[in-house]
Amino acid sequence: MGARQGKNRASHRPERAPEALDADAISHRRAECMREIERLRAVLGPTPFVDKAHRLLLPRYWAAASWKGRADILKTVEWLIALSVGVGL
Repeated sequence: MGARQGKNRASHRPERAPEALDADAISHRRAECMREIERLRAVLGPTPFVDKAHRLLLPRYWAAASWKGRADILKTVEWLIALSVGVGL
């Protein structure tokens, strides 16, 4: 049982620039997402993806998260919104 040979998988990953955690930009994106969720609810009615996106932006989760966590929440919310628009749900 010899040692593993070859390169570490992580060495194949491209270097990523760290995301700037601008509190104003994150807060602005949250407000935009809330407006988009309200618009989608008016057009599509209640849907699982839009409802989940809305729940993630509630103060219960939002206030407890760090700014990095909030940026991650926004990525998820934006993905859920795009998914609901794409499939009409």
